[in-house]
Amino acid sequence: MTANKLVQQISEMEALVNKASLVNDAVSNASIGWHLEHTLMVLERTLTALPTSIVADYKPKSSFRKTIILFTKKIPRGVAKAPKAVSPNLEKITNENLIIRITSVKKLLGTIPSISSHQFFSHPFFGDLKLKQAIRFLEIHTNHHLKIMREIGS
Repeated sequence: MTANKLVQQISEMEALVNKASLVNDAVSNASIGWHLEHTLMVLERTLTALPTSIVADYKPKSSFRKTIILFTKKIPRGVAKAPKAVSPNLEKITNENLIIRITSVKKLLGTIPSISSHQFFSHPFFGDLKLKQAIRFLEIHTNHHLKIMREIGS
C-alpha cells in the first residue's frame, strides 16, 4: 500500500501555509490555516492509530453515507461538523506549528508500507476502516479540504 496521492496533497498543503490567515466567508467561515490544521490533525490521528490497532478488535459497519463517499470520492460540504478531537484550537494555528505538523505527517506517511492491510482506524461516523479504506478516506478528506482552501485563496 502506497500513499503517493497523500504525499502530493501534503506538498500542496505545505505551499498553502503562507496563506494560513486568509478567510473568505463566501466559501467558509474558517481560514485556510484552520482547514490545514484540521486536515493535518485527521491525518496524524489516523496514521498513528492504524499501526496500533488490534486486528481481532475490527468490527465492520455498513453505512450508506460511507459507501457513497468512498465510491464517489466526494464529501458534501456543510453536512458534517469536525469532531472535537480534530477541531483546531485557533490560538495554536501558526505557520511554525503547521510546518511541525506537516513534518510529522510526512514521517507517518513513511510508515504506511509497514502497516498490515488488516489493521484499521475507527472513524467516528463510518466505523472501522481497514488500511486500504482508511487511506482512501484520507485522500478524499484531504482533497475535500484542499478544494475549500483553493477557493479561499483564489
